[in-house]
Amino acid sequence: MNLRLKPSERTIVCPTCNKMLYPWEHSCESCSTKFELCISSGQPIVDQENLILCDTCRRKSIASYRSLYNFCPLCHD
Repeated sequence: MNLRLKPSERTIVCPTCNKMLYPWEHSCESCSTKFELCISSGQPIVDQENLILCDTCRRKSIASYRSLYNFCPLCHD
């Protein structure tokens, strides 16, 4: 994922119907799939690989965003 792109240039693909989505969409309008949110970026988690799970609060972060912090953005552990 290229973090240097403008938000309007970044897209993700719905794993259910393959529709292109913007990173701020938390559900797919095409197939009604709802996504869990990354606690580091607020973006939907569409790929269950490359995630970091907080040992304390048990919330998921996309690894590329979680690596920007030295702590969990939600519980600060």
